[in-house]
Formats: sequence, C-alpha cells, structure tokens
Amino acid sequence: MNNLYKVLLASIFALALAACSGGEPTLDMTNESAFDSSIQNVMAELDEAEQERFSEALSAIMMDEMMKGMSEGKSEEEIETAMKDRVQGKTANEIIAEAQ
Repeated sequence: MNNLYKVLLASIFALALAACSGGEPTLDMTNESAFDSSIQNVMAELDEAEQERFSEALSAIMMDEMMKGMSEGKSEEEIETAMKDRVQGKTANEIIAEAQ
C-alpha cells in the first residue's frame, strides 16, 4: 500500500510539471537568436489582430524604457538591460496588459 501512494504521488507530481510546461509561449531575452525564436513562437499563437496589439504593446514598452533611461542618464547598455528585464519571460497577454 505504501508503494501505491508513492507511485500515485509521483504521477501527480509528473502531471503537475507537464501542465506547467505547456502554457503560453514567453519571450526569451537571453540573446538575439533566443529573442527572435521566442518572438516567432509567441506570434504563431496569435491571430492577426492580437499580433498587431502585441507588436504595438512591445514597441510601447521598449520606447517607455528607452525614454525613462535617457531621462535618467543611463548608458545604452543599461537601457538595453532594462528593456530585456521588463519583458523577459512574459507572454503576449502579459505584454499587452502591461502596455495599457
């Protein structure tokens, strides 16, 4: 009986992990090729109207970080890092919501 509980617990854990990994695609800002690939993955999940909203939202966030960084006298590298940090790991819906 004890082994049955262990197997059941392991199965539940495996299902939980599988459910977590199957979510919406997110942006990967670790490097340029990862970013390009993640943008394609995110866009592939969206219809045409959502693609436009996502693109506009991403541009607005990037512009906001650039303007904020320039007004604070940050270097280009610091601004780029802030842009990446702000969208890293976010889904299209999270990007759109943040830009509103």
